[in-house]
Amino acid sequence: MPEALIPVQLLWVNLVTDGLPATALGFNPPDHDIMRRPPRNSREPIVGKWLFFRYMIVGIYVGAATVFAYAWWFLFYTEGPQISFYQLSNFHRCSSLFPEIGCEMFTNIMANRATTMSLSVLVTIEMLNATNSLSENESLLTLPIWSNIYLVLSIILSMALHFAILYIPFFTHLFAIVPLNLAEWKAVLWISLPVIFIDEAMKFISRTFIDDISRPNPYLPRFSDLLSRVSNFSIIESTLREGEQFANAFFDTAKKIEIARALDDFGVEYIELTSPAASEQSRQDCIEICKLGLKAKILTHIRCHMDDAKIAVETGVDGVDIVIGTSSYLREFSHGKDMDYIANAATKVINFVKSKGIEVRFSSEDSFRSDLVDLLALYRTVDKLGVDRVGIADTVGCANPRQVYELVRTLRGVVSCDIECHFHNDTGCAIANAYSALEAGATHIDTSVLGIGERNGITPLGGFIARMYTANRDYNKSKYKLHMLRDLENLVADSVSVQVPFNNYITGYCAFTHKAGIHAKAILNNPSTYEILKPEDFGMTRYVSIGHRLTGWNAVKNRVEQLGLCLNDEQVKKVTAKIKELADIRPQSMEDVDNLLREYHYAVESGNVMKFENGLTATNGS
Repeated sequence: MPEALIPVQLLWVNLVTDGLPATALGFNPPDHDIMRRPPRNSREPIVGKWLFFRYMIVGIYVGAATVFAYAWWFLFYTEGPQISFYQLSNFHRCSSLFPEIGCEMFTNIMANRATTMSLSVLVTIEMLNATNSLSENESLLTLPIWSNIYLVLSIILSMALHFAILYIPFFTHLFAIVPLNLAEWKAVLWISLPVIFIDEAMKFISRTFIDDISRPNPYLPRFSDLLSRVSNFSIIESTLREGEQFANAFFDTAKKIEIARALDDFGVEYIELTSPAASEQSRQDCIEICKLGLKAKILTHIRCHMDDAKIAVETGVDGVDIVIGTSSYLREFSHGKDMDYIANAATKVINFVKSKGIEVRFSSEDSFRSDLVDLLALYRTVDKLGVDRVGIADTVGCANPRQVYELVRTLRGVVSCDIECHFHNDTGCAIANAYSALEAGATHIDTSVLGIGERNGITPLGGFIARMYTANRDYNKSKYKLHMLRDLENLVADSVSVQVPFNNYITGYCAFTHKAGIHAKAILNNPSTYEILKPEDFGMTRYVSIGHRLTGWNAVKNRVEQLGLCLNDEQVKKVTAKIKELADIRPQSMEDVDNLLREYHYAVESGNVMKFENGLTATNGS
């Protein structure tokens, strides 16, 4: 085909489209859902794979439409020559193949008219693309072009300049173009307009299917860590081992089985039981739970002693967790053994357990107060023996996340097996330490329901799930039945005669309760403003408290709408003031608030608002 555009015409397109409209796009208003989306992560590219694909699709259409406009004039335009595509595509051999059509059409004013069609289509499409650029993903139906008046004016001015070069003789000669008639302008619009619908379709796909998937989670680490297991970890649930060390705990066999089944239904990968060497009942309980056929692997926790190991392997467990103290405190005041003894004892017990064909983990106790050189040497020794995991234990809860990261990262370079971590919560760092351990390359985390255990307990299952859900929601939803967490915690709480704390992670009474006026307004508009966890994923619901002096009129308006009452904003503000007055005297229950709203609505409908307000004030005064 002949060239649709010449260089000077392409230069004009760049001047028109890259000038005023491009500048006006800097005044675009924010998308309506801007507060529903997390901030962009520093690792997120400006143009991702999907956005590049969108640009490519639109770009292909722009090129095809520009060329088609040229061809349309020659092939289909009723006032054009209406030659065949073969003749157009072989124009350079016209004089030899089909001279009868008049080969001068490819160089005279006819060619100029076709070129003008291409130029006008390209300019028009670029103006429509500027309109599409009001938002990356929001539809023009909800964010119309007049929301950026500067863009409207720039498009009008740009098109006026284009009309000028078409209808002012000096410019038509300069750009080798000719004026278009009405029929030709209709064709320009028909060829150009599909770019709007193509982009709208792409935006719809982005909003519906792509956006949440392609956008990196801003709450993940800023820089990727090749060793991180934040999105690939296992839970060793120790409620039936560590939890038995809780002050109030006493689990009979039936209760242990009930808790084990609940943990298995929730989806934990491992369930750890009290050592069968602790008592005859503990041994029998271990045997009974192993017979349940649960999906979770059953482990038991023993001292680094051959007698314990022999009892454990006969219960039918899937694995044995071996532990011995390695800090100077425990070596001197607990078992009184040196590091050589510990290494020799560990070798014997590990080899024995491995000979039974079950999993074996070896853990130091009080790891963070142990000598690092001794500790790493011991781990290297047991790793060579072929243990499935080595364990790090913050037995007294003294470690902080930085110390955890450094030790786990160092250990990751020493052993090839998995790494399990057990964190006590004496200083409140158990959850943060667990997360830091996974970032450094740990693979397994010990938890207990509600964190029950020795003293202040260990990493709570619910708190750990909340932290990991924030890092990778889809991964945790696919692994665990999150909606079962509340029932699981209630089960354990009842078993040990405690209440689930009011501020407990996810399931606490206040976990999804909002009170302050500015919080309530934002939550009603978009829950993500003040919630990082989605309550519905956990079978929970949010509650907006309004019967207090801190309430805001937006929260009251939401309740008015729920009750089906008809009050305008000014009336809602007035009744909100009345709620505040009453709340200064005493807190108002939801029933109190509902009654007040209904009475005020009735007063509005009956025209007795002043009488109602005066009567309410008098009542308040008394």
